[in-house]
Amino acid sequence: MTRTLNKTMKAVVIDQFGGIETLKTREIPVPEVDADEVLVRVEAAGVGVWDPFEREGGFAKEFNVKPTFPVVLGSDGAGIVEAVGSHVRGLNQGDRVYGISFLNPKGGFYAQYAAVKENSLSRIPGQLTTQQAAAMAVDAVTALAGLDSTLGLKKRRVDIDLRSQRRCWSHGRSISQPHGCTRACRRLGERRRRIRETSRRTQSHRWL
Repeated sequence: MTRTLNKTMKAVVIDQFGGIETLKTREIPVPEVDADEVLVRVEAAGVGVWDPFEREGGFAKEFNVKPTFPVVLGSDGAGIVEAVGSHVRGLNQGDRVYGISFLNPKGGFYAQYAAVKENSLSRIPGQLTTQQAAAMAVDAVTALAGLDSTLGLKKRRVDIDLRSQRRCWSHGRSISQPHGCTRACRRLGERRRRIRETSRRTQSHRWL
C-alpha cells in the first residue's frame, strides 16, 4: 500500500531574526526533495547551545547567507526516511536516520519533515534511541573533527595499547565532553573492549 505524503506540515519558524519571541508554530508546505536529497519524517530534533546565535542572525552574517523567510531552524535531528531522491542509493524508505541540516535553505529539523542531503545523513546505530541520535549529530562530528584534525589521529595510525586509548579518551573529553569520543575512537580503530576498560578507569586527567 502506497502512503500518500502530506502536502503541508507543522513547523517552528521565524519570519525575522531576533529573540525567542520570533519563534512561531505554523503550517507550511512540506519541502520538495531533489535528486540527492532524503525526506525525513522528524521524530526528534536536537536543541543546541548555538541555536540562539542562529536565530539572532549570527550565522547568516558570519557566512554571508541571505535567508528566505520563513526559516525553519534545527541543525540536527533524527527520524524515519519518508522518501528519497532519484540519485540516492545508500538509504531507503523506512530507514531510521539522523543527521545535520545546518543552514539548509529548505529548513531544519524543527518541523514534521526535513529535506536533507543524503551525505548529511546516516543510519541510526541499533543501540541508540531516536532521541539520543537526534542530539548526537553535531556533537559527534565535533568530537570526530577534534580527533581527526586537531589531534591528527587517523584510522590505521592509532596505537591500540591501553596507554594510547587512555590518551585518546582524555583528549576527546577535553575537546568535546560528552560529545561522542567513545564512538569516534571506535571509528578510528579502537577496540570496544579496551574503550570500555578505559571509560571505567578514566575519572580524571591524572596521566596528562
